Amino acid sequence: GGKVSTSSHFVGKVDFTPPDSTDAEVEVVQTRHLPEYLELAVHWAGFEDPETGIKAFSVGIGFRQGTDEVSPFENVGDSRSTVVRVPENLNKTLLVTVVAWNHAGKSAFHAVSVHPRHSLEVPPSSIPYFVTRAGKQVQAQQVSAMQELRVVWGVFGAVWCPIKGYEVAIVCEDLSSSDPAVFKSVGQGTSVVISHQRVRSNMCTSSFHVLVRGSDQCGLSATAKTRSVEFVQHDPPRIVSIVDGDAVDDDKDVSGNSSGLAATAVVLNCGEFCSMRCALGSLPFSFNIAKLSEEWVVSRTTSSTKGEQQIVLVRCWFPSTSLENGRKYFSGLEVEYGDETLIAESNGVTVDWTRPTKGRMQVRIGDLNFVEGPVYTTSSSVLNVSWSDFRDPESGPLSFRITILATCNVESTEDNSVLGLFEVSPGVKSSLIQMKSNQEMEQGAMPCLCLSAINKAGLETSVCVELSVDKNAPSLGVVLDGPHGFDAVCQLSNTAVSASWKGFASHPSPIVYYEWAVGSCPFCTDIVAHTKVSATASSAQLQLRNRLRFRQVLWTSVRATNSLGLWTEATSNGVQVVCFSEENCTLPEDASCV
Repeated sequence: GGKVSTSSHFVGKVDFTPPDSTDAEVEVVQTRHLPEYLELAVHWAGFEDPETGIKAFSVGIGFRQGTDEVSPFENVGDSRSTVVRVPENLNKTLLVTVVAWNHAGKSAFHAVSVHPRHSLEVPPSSIPYFVTRAGKQVQAQQVSAMQELRVVWGVFGAVWCPIKGYEVAIVCEDLSSSDPAVFKSVGQGTSVVISHQRVRSNMCTSSFHVLVRGSDQCGLSATAKTRSVEFVQHDPPRIVSIVDGDAVDDDKDVSGNSSGLAATAVVLNCGEFCSMRCALGSLPFSFNIAKLSEEWVVSRTTSSTKGEQQIVLVRCWFPSTSLENGRKYFSGLEVEYGDETLIAESNGVTVDWTRPTKGRMQVRIGDLNFVEGPVYTTSSSVLNVSWSDFRDPESGPLSFRITILATCNVESTEDNSVLGLFEVSPGVKSSLIQMKSNQEMEQGAMPCLCLSAINKAGLETSVCVELSVDKNAPSLGVVLDGPHGFDAVCQLSNTAVSASWKGFASHPSPIVYYEWAVGSCPFCTDIVAHTKVSATASSAQLQLRNRLRFRQVLWTSVRATNSLGLWTEATSNGVQVVCFSEENCTLPEDASCV
C-alpha cells in the first residue's frame, strides 16, 4: 500500500493483497423464461480494494463454487450487473460466482446459489377464496342463489417479475373432468364477481369451484383454485325487528352508556350473502348522525336455523363522539340483496349520561325526625324513610331503592354485606322499612342506610345516613316525693301533688321525654295518669280536681323514654297526706310526719 517514487516523479503503489469481499453481496433474478433458455439478471456490490481499486469483474455459473461449466466466466469490466443465459432444461441448483480483480492482478470472489423457476409461484396468502359483498370470507358449503359472490386472490409470482395478467374459469363439478376449463381474462385485477346467473350459464347444477390462472412477464404461469361451493334457492330476506340495546330482548328507552349506542336486529334468510349497513339519526329515518355504512356493523352471527329459515343477529354500534346528552336517537338497518333493499328503524332511545341530582332524605322513628346521622335504632325498629328533590330531566321519573349495609365506610376491610334491600316504585316518596337481619346486630353496631335514586339509564345517586344500634333502655333513676329535690314523707296539701327525679340516663340514644304518674300504690296511675313532660324536666306538680283523703299514701312513678322508644320506670317510696289545711297543721323541725 505504500508509494514508490524517485526524487523527481511518482512511480506507483505496492499491492500485495486481493480485493476485500467481506461485505460483498450478489443477487440473482430470473427475468425471462423462453423455450431454449432462461435469462438470469445478476447484480452485485460490496467489493472493496483500498490500495489500487477494483479494475474489473467477471461472472460465471457452474454446479460448484468457482466453476463455470454452465456459463463460462465473462469479463464485464467495471459494471456492477450483467445478464446471463442458461439452458432451459436445467432443473438443478446453480452457483453464480462473481470475481473481482484489482489493478495488481489479485482477485476475490463471492458466490450465491439459485434454482431456476419453471412455473409461477403462488404463495399461500394468494390462494383464491370466496367473499360476500360485505367482504366476509364464505365458509359455508351452500350459499344463496341470490348471493353475489366475489373471488379474491393475492399477487402471484415474485416482485421482480411483474404480473402480465390473470384469467378466471368456472369449473362445474357435476360435468366430466375431461371437459376443458374455459378461461376469460380479467386483466391485472385480483378479484372478480361470480353471480348465480354466471354459474348457471356455465351449465353448473351442483357444486363448482373457480380456477385463477396468472402469467408474468417472464413467461411463467400458475393456476390455483377456490374451495367448492353450491348455489341454492332461499326465501327472500326479512328484517324481523331492530331494538336499541345489546340483545333482542333488551329494547331500551334510555341508555346510560357513555361510550356509545348499541342496536340489535333480527334478520331472516340473509346468511352471508346480504349486504348490511347501519345508520343513526336524531329524527325518524333521517340518518343524519351516522350515515348508512358497513362501518357501524360490528357483528353478524347465525344464531339458529328454524326449518329452512336462517336467523341472523346483527349488532350495530355508534360511538358517542357525535351524540348529545338528553337527546333521542333512532337506529336503522338496511339489508341489500340482489336488486332488492330492505330498511327498518328502532323506536328510539334517549341518551342519559348524568346521574340524578341529589335530594334530601329524612328518617323518622316514632315521633322523632333525623336528617343527619347517626340515627339510633334497635335491630328491629320500624324506620319511616321519606325523601324529596331528587330529579332527572333527561329520563324522567325515578325509581328508588333503600339498602341497609353493614357499614358506611366503603374503604373498610370488613365485610360490607347487604343486611336489607327494599325496592320502591317510581312516584313513591316515603317508605316504612323494618330493621332486621339474618344475623342479630350487636349493641353499638354502625350499619348504614342508603337511599338510591335510579334513572331509566340505570345510573343512580345515593344519600346515606349512619345508623347506631342501641338495644338498651335508659338506666334507672330515683324518684322523690315533693318538688324541691328532696324526698318528703308527708305533705300538707290534699289538693295538689308534686315530684322530682334524677339519675335517669340513656346512651347513645338520648332520652326524649319523661312521663310521670301518681297512684295509690307503687307504679299505679289511679290518681294521675301518665303525663308527658320534656326531656329537660326534672320535676312536676299538678292541682287535683278531687281532694285527697286524710292519711292517704301516694306513690309517684316516672318513666324515661329514649329515641328508640325504649323506656324504664322508677317509683318513689311514698308520701302521706297529713293535713287538710295548712293553717291547723304543725310539723316537727325535722319535717317528719308523726
